[in-house]
Amino acid sequence: YGLPSGHAQLAVVMWMWLAWEIRAAWAWVLCSLIALGVMASRMYLGVHDLEDVTVGAAIGAVTLVIFEQLRHRNLHWQMHFTTSALLIAVVTAVALKTWPGNAPDYVPMLAGWLAAATWALHVDEAQLDFAPPAALHKKILVGLFGAVAFVAEQKLLKTLGASTPMDPMQWSLMKGLVSGIFVSLLMPAIFVRMGL
Repeated sequence: YGLPSGHAQLAVVMWMWLAWEIRAAWAWVLCSLIALGVMASRMYLGVHDLEDVTVGAAIGAVTLVIFEQLRHRNLHWQMHFTTSALLIAVVTAVALKTWPGNAPDYVPMLAGWLAAATWALHVDEAQLDFAPPAALHKKILVGLFGAVAFVAEQKLLKTLGASTPMDPMQWSLMKGLVSGIFVSLLMPAIFVRMGL
């Protein structure tokens, strides 16, 4: 463990984004308490100190600000898949080459996920036009069905990974590609077909 705390970073990203989307005082209070609880738990368990969780939370906050600026996809490299894919490939290559020691297998997995999801989002915009449902019962159905399907997809990939003859880094890239397409194209297409 060490600097920064990934749990603190993800807690800030996930819970503060939820509060931002809801835009209600109760949501800001509740989401802040949950994020602070995650950070406190990391220190209580002795796996991080105050500096680790503070830096993790700061990185999470910066990530949110950048994401909010980029999510409207107004920049040239966001509107063209080829440019986005090239940028993903360059950042991945730099990460793999400059990582101290051996790069972890989540680097190619994240690259595959990002590339596949970026491509799928372009297809979605052009052909599916999926949007989250407005009705609460449909939101719940989409959330539950999506969560169960994602867990099943991950279990299937884990089972297949145990028997694949592929190099672990190549398999990790393949898992990212499959998951990116599954989450960003296949599931929205199923939801559109189901009328959700």
